[in-house]
Amino acid sequence: MRGFIRIGRILGIPVGINPSWFVLLFLIVTTLATQAFPAELGPRRQWEYWALALAAALVFFISMVLHELGHSVMARYFGIPVRSITLFVLGAVAQTTRETRRPGQEFLMAVAGPAVSVLLGGLFMVLWFLFGQGANTFSQVAGWLWIMNIAVGIFNMIPAYPMDGGRVLRAALWGLTRNQRRATRWAAYAGRGIAWTAVTAGVLVLANVPGLDDVPMLSGAQFILLGLFLNFAAGQGDEQSSLLDYLSRYQVADVMLRDVPAVLEDTTVGQALSGPLSGYGPGRDWLLLSDGARCTGLAARAALQNVPVERWGDTPVKALRVPSQQIEPAAPTDLLSEIIQRMDASDAPVMLVIADGVVTGVIHRGLLTGLIERRSRAA
Repeated sequence: MRGFIRIGRILGIPVGINPSWFVLLFLIVTTLATQAFPAELGPRRQWEYWALALAAALVFFISMVLHELGHSVMARYFGIPVRSITLFVLGAVAQTTRETRRPGQEFLMAVAGPAVSVLLGGLFMVLWFLFGQGANTFSQVAGWLWIMNIAVGIFNMIPAYPMDGGRVLRAALWGLTRNQRRATRWAAYAGRGIAWTAVTAGVLVLANVPGLDDVPMLSGAQFILLGLFLNFAAGQGDEQSSLLDYLSRYQVADVMLRDVPAVLEDTTVGQALSGPLSGYGPGRDWLLLSDGARCTGLAARAALQNVPVERWGDTPVKALRVPSQQIEPAAPTDLLSEIIQRMDASDAPVMLVIADGVVTGVIHRGLLTGLIERRSRAA
């Protein structure tokens, strides 16, 4: 999922494709062009089957993006930023930047996507009726699209976390137990159970077990791939929940840097590096800048060191600053679980810690990473 080829934006949300998506596109187009459409539409020129199959597949993928857009719109309604929507080999996924805060929000976000798929299925079903339900081009495409969209809506409601149905299960467990961590763990167990069931079914199909010998071998491989992906995703979701639960035990004040060096913004790079930033240590990664009356921003030690040595004497640190208006504030009492999600949402490497209107220090990703590493070693 790391590869991302941007193809546009919808409602300001970047939409892209992972290279693995081309495998799914190839499989769907090939199946439609060589099997489904020739069987239903009768003799036609080959290029017509392929063109029709490609058009149907692309409309289907647009439907999948709209499915994820349903999740995304609901997430935004609850104030949760959405980083992107990505098409990949198993469909599509919307990446949000923080967890929901209440089980009701989790439930509504989870059902929004399948609801869109069912509505689209109903729309294509109406078109299928209008086009005559016969062996004509538009009827066949509309018929295939309504079946696929309804199937996507139903399939996603399987209670396998982190699929939509698994998130509905988590919302229900969360509401019953009043414990998000416990609900996530139980939903992840359910997801892994279903994942390994899918893997087992796929292996049996590939082994040509009696009773399953009519199932295509490709379907068996797809079951295995889907099961492995679900198992991995459930494990990742459970680990993320565990991490956030751990970070919720700490406040910003527990890890923040308090003795951050500060200089006037007209100080040169050379003066800063030979003075307050000389030597090494966690307190020398960032430099607070001031105009003499207030904090005007931050400058990273790494940015100063990237300035050519011959320019150190005539380059002021303010030329390299990140203005304070562009830096998110944090309070000493903020929980680290919220801080790490806010950093992910804004791609911020650092935040200013402000108490009673006064900058008292900074908190950056390295401090959170160090705390997480100590947790891993303790485990």
